Amino acid sequence: MQPITVRVAITTRANTVNTGGVAGLDLNGENMIAGVWDGGLVRESHNLT
Repeated sequence: MQPITVRVAITTRANTVNTGGVAGLDLNGENMIAGVWDGGLVRESHNLT
């Protein structure tokens, strides 16, 4: 059985955005800041910088 992180990566097709993926992107999680918005209001206390 695979670790859950591997199964999640497969389910979300994360490999399509990595270097060499079919999306033609180079997103490998290095030197990146990611913010996720779920449709609700953004808290003013959240700082992504």
